[in-house]
Amino acid sequence: MKRPNPYIDLPLTPGRVLAMALSVVVYVSQLLYGSVLGFCWFTLGRKTDAKRERFHRAMWRFFRFDLRRHPWLYAQVHNPYGEDFHRGAILICNHQSLLDTLCLFILSPRILLVTHDRVWNNPLVAAVLRYADCFSVSDTGWDDRLEYCRSFLDKGYSIAVFPEGRRSQDGNIQRFHKGAFYLAERLGADLLPVFIHGAAHVMPVGTAFANRGGFDIEIGRRITPDDISFGTGYVERCRGVHRHYVAHYEEICRRVETPGYFRSLVVGLYASVGLKRKAGEVLGGSRPDAWDVRTLIDALVHPECIYTLPASSPLRRIYDKHTHLPQNITFV
Repeated sequence: MKRPNPYIDLPLTPGRVLAMALSVVVYVSQLLYGSVLGFCWFTLGRKTDAKRERFHRAMWRFFRFDLRRHPWLYAQVHNPYGEDFHRGAILICNHQSLLDTLCLFILSPRILLVTHDRVWNNPLVAAVLRYADCFSVSDTGWDDRLEYCRSFLDKGYSIAVFPEGRRSQDGNIQRFHKGAFYLAERLGADLLPVFIHGAAHVMPVGTAFANRGGFDIEIGRRITPDDISFGTGYVERCRGVHRHYVAHYEEICRRVETPGYFRSLVVGLYASVGLKRKAGEVLGGSRPDAWDVRTLIDALVHPECIYTLPASSPLRRIYDKHTHLPQNITFV
């Protein structure tokens, strides 16, 4: 089911600017530390498996620190199958935001990322990505890429791929490309699905400032090469896994996206038309709902339902101002 991303429309506040400025300072400091550490260990010295493991573990600790200490962000990791990342796999994950890589790297120090050229050539992160053994989709030929991935899979590292190829603006799952499934078939590797919810809400595509919120990260069940329930070849498995991924992600949305989840969003949207206090009081139960605040909450929680309001509804003012709101509300 296609869902909107009204977080794109949240107005900018001084608090968001300050939080983002502090986050950038911390993040850039960590990247500089990683670049210097990598230069000392791998450029001036010889790259060994022990050094590589120490470097990855240092970056893993930094990213975990970022999410644990950030005043506005949190991450909840669900691991129902007890995944320990000790056996290499081709990890597939939905792509919603620049923060997706942060969500993946906190799961294990043994994850390598496949990036696009735009990220790979970004001067801010390029050195750390190279020292961390990541690679670009166009960095090498297929034969070299297969052997490179095989060498790390044999060491217990997982190769993380975003099969959608590009970030989803609204957070909905897009079509999967076949590259990750081709890699898994050629290498005889497990597929390991990881689901990220919330990244498109915290930092939507095209925005420079993060919203208050968090990430629900779920590690799925491994799909072994001999599991034919998703198909037999990489083309069939791509389609089968995509269907499974979309269905399970919808289950996650229904579990996470409760009225409480959308409370701060709705208050922020009403603040954009001067009704912040009234919306907060309605949701707090101290004032009757004369502004259709709860209707907007219900429309976000239940996108499959249709809601009809009079054209004179105060909610119409928000719809006239913003463009990414639920389309299951009509005004007559």
